[in-house]
Amino acid sequence: MAGNRHLIPLTGAEEKERMTQWRSSFLTNKHAGNVIEKVMDAALDDDHRHQATAWKLVFDRILPLQNFADGKDKASAPQISINISGLSSEKEVTDVIDVEAMDNDD
Repeated sequence: MAGNRHLIPLTGAEEKERMTQWRSSFLTNKHAGNVIEKVMDAALDDDHRHQATAWKLVFDRILPLQNFADGKDKASAPQISINISGLSSEKEVTDVIDVEAMDNDD
């Protein structure tokens, strides 16, 4: 591996800051549009050998534009809420049958 760099784990705040820097760098880069265009070309080309990967990039990374939206728009963005609750009702035992042990020495 080039340089045998050791990865230093980042704290939550450091990771958030790093992602903000990368996002800003990407959005201000003059070649960012070309990258997105290439991915879209690959996604639309039925003969491209990485079409499925391009689809995944489009659906997972490009379409969720709320990641690049301002904080004011996030409050009105649709949200999904899933609540799972268990129904646990205890069964009431009404008939109890006494069973005596049988002697199998007969």
